[in-house]
Amino acid sequence: MSKLKIIICVVIMSSFLSCSIKKTTEGDSLVQSSGTIVDNIMSHISMVADTIYEPGIENPLLTNIKLYYKDSLIYQNLESLYECGSVQYIPYNDSVLYILINEFDPISAKTLNVLRYSASGKVIAMVVYCQMIKDIDNDSILEIIGQEFVEAACFQCDSSFYSPVHVYKLALYCTRDEVLSKELTTLEYGCYLGEKCKDTILPTKVINYNGNTLW
Repeated sequence: MSKLKIIICVVIMSSFLSCSIKKTTEGDSLVQSSGTIVDNIMSHISMVADTIYEPGIENPLLTNIKLYYKDSLIYQNLESLYECGSVQYIPYNDSVLYILINEFDPISAKTLNVLRYSASGKVIAMVVYCQMIKDIDNDSILEIIGQEFVEAACFQCDSSFYSPVHVYKLALYCTRDEVLSKELTTLEYGCYLGEKCKDTILPTKVINYNGNTLW
C-alpha cells in the first residue's frame, strides 16, 4: 500500500471578493442549470487529500479530505468550518465524492454549488437550485431538488407563476433526472409546460411524493 499526497485545484472562472460583496462578469461565471449567469466561489476552492492505492482496486481511495477557500480551511474531518456558508460532504463511492457549498448570502441562498471530485483528479462543478437534498425515490441515491422562485404579487394564495422543479441525482455524475423533474412539476401544478414557460399563473398544490412532503 502506498500513499500519495495530491492537490486538486479547482479553477472554474469568476472571482468571489467577500461574503457580502460579489462581482459577476458574463465571461467569468458558471452557468446555472436554468441558463442564468450566476456568481460562484469555486474559482478559489481547492482540495487536499490522501490517495490510497489498494491491490485489486482500479481507482485509488480518497481520505483525509481538507477543503480550502483561498488560504482558509473551510472543511476538515467531516466538519464545515466555512463562516460564510455551509459545506457538506457526500461520497458516492470510495473514489467519487461531492462537495456541496451553500452560501449565507441572500443573493445565492437559493442555489447550491456542487463540486464533483474523483480520484483520477478530474473536477466537475455546477450550480443548481436547491430546496431539499434527499433520496425521495428510494433508489439509494441522493437527489438535489429545487426550483427557481419567480417573485410576483399573489393574486390567489394557492396560485403562483409556473416554475418547473429540477431534480439532480448525485450518482457517478451529477445528472438531471428528467422523468422525476416532470413528475414533481406535474404534482405541483397539475401539468408540465416545459422549461421556458415562466409567465403563466397556475394553482399550486403541496408536493407529496413517496410519503415525502417537499413544499
